[in-house]
Amino acid sequence: MDSSRRVTPAASAGGKPAAGPETSAFTRGVWTDASTPEPRYRDPLLMSACFRQGGRVLPMADAQAVDEALERTPFASLYGSRNWYDDLAEFVALYELTQTLGQPYRIVIRRGGEAIFTYEPMKSSLVLGRQAAVGELLTKIPHPD
Repeated sequence: MDSSRRVTPAASAGGKPAAGPETSAFTRGVWTDASTPEPRYRDPLLMSACFRQGGRVLPMADAQAVDEALERTPFASLYGSRNWYDDLAEFVALYELTQTLGQPYRIVIRRGGEAIFTYEPMKSSLVLGRQAAVGELLTKIPHPD
């Protein structure tokens, strides 16, 4: 669906957006290329996560700092911060889960039984601010009646 609707820009072999008039409202201001967030969203902890090139498994002691860093981005999930394709896939999946199906999606860090951090990405204005760029794609997804 993404390729046919061009929600993310067509990429050249180097990962940079293809030259020409193509732009993407979904990636503009968020990504500099297919796998590099704009500088304001390049938090060192997010950039060092295990699924990023050269990344590593982060210690549990960093969990709250990682999720607080995620909270300052327009990404729906940590995995979605990996590249613009996963960003779109995570946004659409989590949008459908929370908005269409009405299911909660929250990140909760507990110490003992007490919640010490809670974040609901699909309620974030930074995340939902990208909805219009995806909205056309969401309306094209066939839903069973």
